[in-house]
Amino acid sequence: MLVYPSDYNARQIIVLPAVKFGATPSDQNFHIRMTGIAKIDDAKASTDGSWQEYEVQMHKSNMYYDHILERVADSLPPLPTEQHTYEFMPVQFAVQVSLNTIINTGKWEASGYGVNSFYLWRADNGSGHFLGITTDLKVRDKDGAALLQRVSYDIEMYGYFKPLLIESED
Repeated sequence: MLVYPSDYNARQIIVLPAVKFGATPSDQNFHIRMTGIAKIDDAKASTDGSWQEYEVQMHKSNMYYDHILERVADSLPPLPTEQHTYEFMPVQFAVQVSLNTIINTGKWEASGYGVNSFYLWRADNGSGHFLGITTDLKVRDKDGAALLQRVSYDIEMYGYFKPLLIESED
C-alpha cells in the first residue's frame, strides 16, 4: 500500500560545493545531505498476524529542497527561460531509512516491524533527476494494535544541477 508522510520534523540540510569527480558532465558539482523525520499516519498491522507492507514516498519538496536551491542559486548560471527550473542530478548517493517511532497499543503478541528496503526516487521521464526517497516498511501483530508512526531518513548525494523544463502537474 502506498502512503505519504503527513508531516516532517527535524529537517536539516548541508550543501557544499564539490570538485568534478567521476562521470559528472558539470564543472560545478555539489555535495548535498538531507536528514529528518517523516510522520506516517496509516501504517497499521492487520489482525491476523500477517505482515502488512507499506511503500512510503518522501518527496523532496517536504525535505527543504527549496532551501537547497536558494543556497546554490548564486553558483549556477541563469536559467535559459522562465519555463525552466534547476533539478539535481545525482551521480553518487547513499540513502538510509530507519524506524523512529513504533507503537503497540495492545498485546505484544507476534508483533514485528521492519524496513525492507530504501532507495533514491528518481524521475522516470528520462532525466533521472532527484525526486526524493522511497522506503518499503512492514508491520505485523495478532490484534492489529501495532503501528509505525515515524521514520528517520538520511540522504547524502554528490552531483550537479541541470536546467530542465518545468513539468506540468496535470
